Amino acid sequence: MNNRNFNINKGQFLADIFNMLPSNSIIRKNVTGIGATTLEINSPRNSIIVLPNLPVIYQKSSKHNSTLGLHGDTTILDIIQYLSDRELQYKKILTTPESFYKLMEAFINQNIDFKKEYFLLFDECDKICKDFGFRKTIMLPMNHFFSFENKAFISATALLPRDPRFELQSFELVNIVPNYKIATDINLYKTNNANYTFNYLVGENLRKRIYFIFCNSINLIIHIINSKGIGSESSIFCGETSAERIKRSIFKHVGHKLDETKFSTYNFLTSRFYSALDINFDKDVDIFIISDLGIAEHTIVDPSTDAIQIIGRFRNPKIKKRVSIIATEDPNLKSFSEETCLKIIDTNKSTYDTIKAFADTLSSEDTKQVIKELNDLLDYNRFLNKNGSLNYFAIDNYIYQHNVNGLYKDLINLKTQYESLNIYNMDINFFNIKEYSEINSKMASSSEKLLIIRGKRFKTIVREVIKILDALKSTNQYDITGYEEVKADLKKVHYEIVNAYDLLDHNILKLVENQFELKREMLKSINSQVPSNFPFLKDLQTTFILGEKLEFDEIIFRFRTCIEKHNLLIRPTLVNLKRFIGLKRHPISNIGWGYRITEYINHG
Repeated sequence: MNNRNFNINKGQFLADIFNMLPSNSIIRKNVTGIGATTLEINSPRNSIIVLPNLPVIYQKSSKHNSTLGLHGDTTILDIIQYLSDRELQYKKILTTPESFYKLMEAFINQNIDFKKEYFLLFDECDKICKDFGFRKTIMLPMNHFFSFENKAFISATALLPRDPRFELQSFELVNIVPNYKIATDINLYKTNNANYTFNYLVGENLRKRIYFIFCNSINLIIHIINSKGIGSESSIFCGETSAERIKRSIFKHVGHKLDETKFSTYNFLTSRFYSALDINFDKDVDIFIISDLGIAEHTIVDPSTDAIQIIGRFRNPKIKKRVSIIATEDPNLKSFSEETCLKIIDTNKSTYDTIKAFADTLSSEDTKQVIKELNDLLDYNRFLNKNGSLNYFAIDNYIYQHNVNGLYKDLINLKTQYESLNIYNMDINFFNIKEYSEINSKMASSSEKLLIIRGKRFKTIVREVIKILDALKSTNQYDITGYEEVKADLKKVHYEIVNAYDLLDHNILKLVENQFELKREMLKSINSQVPSNFPFLKDLQTTFILGEKLEFDEIIFRFRTCIEKHNLLIRPTLVNLKRFIGLKRHPISNIGWGYRITEYINHG
């Protein structure tokens, strides 16, 4: 592929370099926010712009009235009405890959020769390679892409695809090279628990800084918010399904669109907000980029794409951006070299072709069955299109995932990647590591995961709590948490289990199957201890005087005070108090009903 470089000065936009984006090109911008989408919207031609996610479509279409933004509620009739608007000299259509088919149907319905009349721009094109593994629909427009006379790929972090059609149609790489420093200062923190490390780094937020936290795990986001107690100061921007699931929780804002009026002190954004969007913020920000493989593998952030894009969301050049990257490692991640990946694919292909050749000699019905079993057994099927041809984007994705996994098998590799990442064929770095530190918690996130994600067996959680609390007694030079601190956090989530850890024999506790058994064992233990606790019983008799008439709240308050004084694991309820003190319901003037102290119950 031919390579052409174009220099850009600070403050310039692509419109200062091109009248229109060049066709049959892969444009690697290298710098975010230089107006690629705006240039195409303003270009004197009909355009289809494929964007990765809905939030950016909502944002761009609201800024440019002449555009049509396609989303789930857009009908084919809506598209036809837009195409029929004669007042618009040039049609500008913004669509996600998933809505692209609606556009094609509208074109066909109106007999429009769209492959000649429209320029097709695939924005943030690296997403095809990156997201294909979990979002097969992202490449739907590629069924039509190469049949357009005029088209282009573009991204600040474009990846070079191996699909031979790019070469067959003489695509060239257009490299935008800045004539100024673009390296972002970053702090990189290796940890075993992102939640604790984030809380440690943020501290009490005495200066009232504004935080933008990019993390692709709703479970981890909610856990960070809850553990820090910042729900009323937090806004979450995520997918529609997640927003619907958590909307009733106590947060300042939850939404699937970027709304700058809803920003809070703590702003959490999932991966659909990593690229393409403009965040026009006029205050200095603290940016946190969090990957915690102990919670979820899909939280991995790629330095060469995600990190560059995330930092580039903030368009105001006058604000300061303090960037902290928190990451865990997982030595068990699968990570092969590109050469090994290709050999695996070739080996699977050879096996596939051999069995398919055999299947072709059978009857048509047998052939279908053999092919079905073959597809079920061999991983090679993931690299094929429905018509049996090779899907090169699937291969790109496979190699890409192994490459990124390698960064997180050992975070020294991640550090090296951030240090060495530069513009294609240029000695211009994207990052400058100001600090590299290791900060750990006594409780790794892989253990914490069992405690914050629903659906785990009670017995499994009990054993994990025992394991964690036993391990807390060891020390590590990088630990930022103490035994009591982590124990207190565990108590917030599993109060009764932690109490049982202190009260019961651990061999008995490990046999507990459910909450009912746990309460039964604790009650047995409490019952065996309290009757012989004479100081406690004496205090109760001093606190509750025979014949005294008390309202309910006062009784509970006094009982709780006695329990806390003697560090007992008894719930301050009327039922529990009646084990030691005789109570009889009695009217109390001006209040209503209360209780009279009638006797002291002898446990001797």
